[in-house]
Formats: sequence, C-alpha cells, structure tokens
Amino acid sequence: MAEVVTTRVWEGLEVFQFTDTETGQVEIYKKNVNTNSPKGDLLARTVSTGSGSNIKNEWKFVDKDRFRIAVNNERRGAGKKSLSDEKFTEEFYLRGANLFNEDRAKGLNNNSAYASTQVATQSRGRFFQANIPGIIDPVTQLQVSSTGKKGTQPVNGQQTSPPGTQPATGQQGTQQNQQEPVIALESQAQQANAIVARSRMRGGSTAILRYPLKPDGPFEYDYIRIRAYDYEPSGVGNDYRVGKNLAGQGYETIILPMQPQISETNGVNWSDDQLNPVQAELGKFAKKAIDGGLFDFKKLGAAAGDLAQAAKNLLKDPTTRSAVVAYFAGQAVGANLIGRETGMVINPNLELLFNGPNLRTFNFNFKLTPRSPEESEMCKKIIYAFKRNMATQRSQSKLFLLSPRVFQLEYIYKGGADDQGQKPGEGEGLHPYLNKFKPCAMTNFNVNYTPEGSYATYASTGSMTQFEINMNFTELMPIYAEDNPADDTKTMGF
Repeated sequence: MAEVVTTRVWEGLEVFQFTDTETGQVEIYKKNVNTNSPKGDLLARTVSTGSGSNIKNEWKFVDKDRFRIAVNNERRGAGKKSLSDEKFTEEFYLRGANLFNEDRAKGLNNNSAYASTQVATQSRGRFFQANIPGIIDPVTQLQVSSTGKKGTQPVNGQQTSPPGTQPATGQQGTQQNQQEPVIALESQAQQANAIVARSRMRGGSTAILRYPLKPDGPFEYDYIRIRAYDYEPSGVGNDYRVGKNLAGQGYETIILPMQPQISETNGVNWSDDQLNPVQAELGKFAKKAIDGGLFDFKKLGAAAGDLAQAAKNLLKDPTTRSAVVAYFAGQAVGANLIGRETGMVINPNLELLFNGPNLRTFNFNFKLTPRSPEESEMCKKIIYAFKRNMATQRSQSKLFLLSPRVFQLEYIYKGGADDQGQKPGEGEGLHPYLNKFKPCAMTNFNVNYTPEGSYATYASTGSMTQFEINMNFTELMPIYAEDNPADDTKTMGF
C-alpha cells in the first residue's frame, strides 16, 4: 500500500495526513511517543458511503475527544480560548475538513505519487467516479468540487504536491511545479452549517466514550461496545429487514467493561390450538368453497352436498346424535349442555402449533466509579449520550414524533479487536465465544445516583462518587435460521 504523507498545522496542532493511493482515503494522526502505533494517535478519517452516483466521501471522527483536547492544549498555550465540543465540530466541518481535502487532492492529483503514469490515470479515474473532493479526472480534466459534485467545465493544469506542507518519510515521488487549480468553496459553508444544524437538533456526535479511561486500550481487555444509529424504517417491500442499513452514519460509541454475568435467551412462540369435528367439517366446506370459487355455484353446491353427507354420517350414531344436538343447543344459550346431558366433551383435537418468533431482550447493569476528574467527566458524557439517543424526537414542525435512535451492541474480544471502521455486527473483533446482536431499541434506561444508599460527591468536581446505570434493550428483528448458517465456525451466532 502506497501512501502520500504530509503534515499540516491546524488550530495550532501539527498533524500527519496519510493518504492511501489505492483507496483515496486519508487518515489524520497526532504524533504520540507513548503509543504502540508508529503513526501515533488516529484522530479522524474519511469514509465512502452510498453507491453509484450517490456515493459520498465524508469525514468521521475516530477519537473526537482526544482531537479536541490536543487542539485546546495548543490554543491555551497560544493564549487562546478553548473550543467547546460544539464549536470544535463547527470549526472542523466549516474550515478544517476543506483544508484536509485540499491536501489530499493535491497529493492524489500528483502523478508521481503512483508507481506509473498508467496506474495514476486508472486510480485518479476511480477517485473521480467516487466523488472524492478536488480530484481531477486525467482524461476529461473535470474536477470534483469540495461538496463532492462532478464539475462540467475542464480545469487547466494538474495539481501537484501541496505548497507549504512538508513531505514526510514514505511519500511517493517528488514535487512538480505546475499550475494548481483552486478547489471550489461555493457550498462548503452551507454543507457544514447543515451538518452542524443537524448535530445541534438531534445531539449528533461521533465521539468514542470509554469507561474506565485506563488502560488506554481498548485492545487490552474484552469489552462491550454500544453504538447509536438513526432508525431506518423497514418499508413494506419483501425484504423486510429493520435496521439493515446500520453501516451508515453512526453517533456516540460507548465502550464499557464486560459484565460478571452474561447470558442470552432464544425463544419461539408455540401455543395449543383446538379443532373439534364440527369445526373441522365446516372448515372443509369453507376451504372447498373458496378454492372452487365463491361464484361457481356448481362447485359450491358440491361442497354443500359433502357437508350435508358428513352431517348425516355423524347423526347415524344415536349417542353422537344426542351429543351433537346438545352441543349446538349449548352454543345457542352459552352453556355446557353436552356435559350436563351426556357426560362427554367433544374431542378438541388439541395440538401445539407454531405461532411465530419472539424478540430477544437484554438487560445490562453497570456501576461507574470515577477515579479522577477526567473519568467523572467521561461518566457524565456516557450517561448523557444514552439519555439523548434513546429519547423520542420531534419533527421540525412538531406535528410528528420521530423514532428514537437504535443501538448496535457488540462483545469485543481483545485478541482480535479492530475498532477502525468495521461494519456493525460483522467486525473482525467480535468475540468468537459470545452471542451476536441484531440492532436493538433501548426500551428503558435507569440511573441510580446513590447506589450505595448514601449521598456522596467529590469535593473537587461535585461528581457523584458512583453511578449505577441499568439498560433494557429489545432487538428490532427476530432471529431466523439463515442468520445462523451451518458453515459459520468463527462466531457463536445470534
């Protein structure tokens, strides 16, 4: 995998940008000598969503809190005011994302970043079709705008390595001095404002919230990962699969330690059913009448004849005759005359029949005991994120109520964890010996601020010394046989 590596100082923070020349995606890192990764701390990345002409290339925070804290440290050192979570999001999408897109485009538009001119032409053509901002099609010379829309007028020249940035070790090729087109900014502010507006209205955030804060993991211990998503209506088509599009926009990712007791219950609904001989004969008549056509009087008459013959056969036996008479008389007056007169009951032909699947429910109980001011703040964010995402939403006109967000739950195994953009429910890090979850609705969320039975707070922050949270989840879809294929040897299944 070839990468174009550049540096940029944004909001006082020096970051490294690693652009993959095979996928066109870029990752932003902050150098950290204390991490095992040679690149440092991954802060943000680009991802492609959608398909065909609707494909989009969007920025996603990987560790928004770490990113914001690093920026604020630099700002405070320069005598500037720290950015709030909301203001940081606004600054990133309004200004930062466009600058990082420019850097990526200048690197990818440079043919010397590829193994050959032929590879450059093919790769840039793919990136143009993928609507990566700033990319110039080498054949048509059309350029993708900063909002991800293909231009209609060719641009002159070809972008080269970005001026004012320092190529780092591993950068492919050398810089060329050619005319550089300017990436269009016509709708960038409007697009960013729309993102921020949606964030404010619905409480959108892509932060990773983790308790406990230490160790720095999450790869040093097994954990439960809970991620919020917008509810996707199932529609009325044949492919009735609620929540099937969870690979789209996600919100807070909450990481919590494993529980001492983990269990699941799978169930289906079976119940007893009765069909006595009278109902059976009437059912046969109704089936023949419907199957033969309600307006085919010849077939309808034949069905009626069969019913009459069956009634005659029943009435031949004197005992049966008296029981049938008592049965219908009892039906007329609503009493059990057949039992009173004959001492019998009509054979109910009792049988257990399948009625449908059940939806699984899961209950989780966590105690959060903050051990530092930073961990107290994290506990507050976790509780607040759960409360906000499970709450009912209102439409802009306040005329309708919108479905709350839904959640994807995952048990993550430290030996195979890959928390870098894996598809929900199908990640490499899923625990191989614990059950998987389908998308869930949170039906109940309870917070106990005094779980030990007494009020106690930390003097330095006012935080409670302990919080207890209880969550109830119900899966949106039942489990079907095809969800647990016979050849699945990697997971425990649903």
